[in-house]
Amino acid sequence: MPTVFVDRVASPPHGKLTPFNAYVALSRAKTSSNIRLLRDFDDKLFTQHPSEFLQIEDERLDGLDKETREKDIQCIIQSSS
Repeated sequence: MPTVFVDRVASPPHGKLTPFNAYVALSRAKTSSNIRLLRDFDDKLFTQHPSEFLQIEDERLDGLDKETREKDIQCIIQSSS
């Protein structure tokens, strides 16, 4: 969409407004310069993680990534000696 007009980032018909809902509404524009907010919204929507489950999963994956890198370094050290 060339320009997205957001009148209000309000609660959806079912459930509560989440950072994910707000992201979806605003992500329809190609660039941030194409977003027009007609009313203020709660800044907290964009200062918290969009999903507690995804945050926990991101942390788990970061841990696995760090563990894998450490193992790779150990393998390199062992193979070069």
